[in-house]
Amino acid sequence: MVDKGFIVKTLTEKVEGRVPSVRLVDLYILARYCYRSGDPLIDDASYEKLQNALVNAGISSLQEYFDRTYDDDPVPFSLLEEFQIEYNKPLISKEREQYVSILDEDKSLSISSVTCYKDAYNFCMEKKGNCLDIMTSLKMDGINTKTLFVDGKFTLAMSRGRSGNGFDFTDTLKFIYPDSIKTDIHELKITGESFVEKRWLESLRNKYKQDGYKTCKSAAISLLRVVHSREDYKYMHTKIFAVEGLADSLDKTFSILEDNGFEVVPYKLISYEEIPSDYDEFVSWFKSEVLDYLYQEQCKEDMPADGVVLEVNDLKWAGVQNNQYSNRQLACKFEHWAFDCYKGKVKNIIYTQRRVNGSLRVEIEPMQTNDDCTATFINVFNPSILVSEGIKVGSDIYFERNSGAVNILLYGDKLKERLGV
Repeated sequence: MVDKGFIVKTLTEKVEGRVPSVRLVDLYILARYCYRSGDPLIDDASYEKLQNALVNAGISSLQEYFDRTYDDDPVPFSLLEEFQIEYNKPLISKEREQYVSILDEDKSLSISSVTCYKDAYNFCMEKKGNCLDIMTSLKMDGINTKTLFVDGKFTLAMSRGRSGNGFDFTDTLKFIYPDSIKTDIHELKITGESFVEKRWLESLRNKYKQDGYKTCKSAAISLLRVVHSREDYKYMHTKIFAVEGLADSLDKTFSILEDNGFEVVPYKLISYEEIPSDYDEFVSWFKSEVLDYLYQEQCKEDMPADGVVLEVNDLKWAGVQNNQYSNRQLACKFEHWAFDCYKGKVKNIIYTQRRVNGSLRVEIEPMQTNDDCTATFINVFNPSILVSEGIKVGSDIYFERNSGAVNILLYGDKLKERLGV
């Protein structure tokens, strides 16, 4: 049994000055790994407080951690060995090692996100002008899984990660994946999002661990990382959203996958001809025919999703790529998937002067957010905002949590818009 209290105490040793010790950096890295493994080392509030301290300290070596998801972190082998934490190596079977590089070859593109109809309208008008049909689908909020079928046979499944740093999900994903797929492609790569239905979380907690299986995503981590009872996997789903080379369009790709027994993301194909050119008509049409439709599909299966993806249906159309983004795709995060707005009570205002820059944060009374985390701090980059908004200890303060679980202060016109005043 790992003594988590001992680990945290060891890694939080005091040092002179305000710059965090190397051990706090180690704590942060290890905490990310443990969360990724489905067995958190520290609670959400402590993690957020630690991350804020490290961000404000400006430690350059951690920037890559701040900029990426924990799924892409390297495995901290030295820390795991120091504290005698048992771990599964990324690959547990010698016979699978030869296939890891195949799933590591390509780096997936990121999807630009928008939070208003105008941006969605501009995207659709560009595609309409080029006579391109648009595939709309739910943007699942689960655990990214990439899978390899060799000569049609299920061969390897891994978490997202590069240079062999992904975790091996082969022995667990086989409980819900078909054993084979009809295809002439020698090496077929399939990407999906895994999650556990929210309604089954309590059953898993009662069966295994009362303080575990908190969210659809964390429960999926547990089921993917550690082999459970076969019956538990009836609660888990992996929705496929991308396959390379299976067909020349997304609708044909999804159809082939469904015919072979795979689950795909809920979707709806939109012909460019049916997209209204008038903006007001577009807003009404887009809400009812796309957003409301896909939201109803989400509710039917109690699926975790954080938006709707618009993508050119023609997979032969390359579009324009700028850094990690392509104009082939767009993620819409408004209406049913707008960031949640919260009201907190100001507990303290904290100003910290660094060597060059200062940081200003508002501490609020701890409160639970809809992503099952605890919000305690809100960054405020300009002191004048506090003055103009009359924010002081005891005041109400509004904020939203973006897709990176970061608390963003709401004020001025944006706050009025969110409150509908």
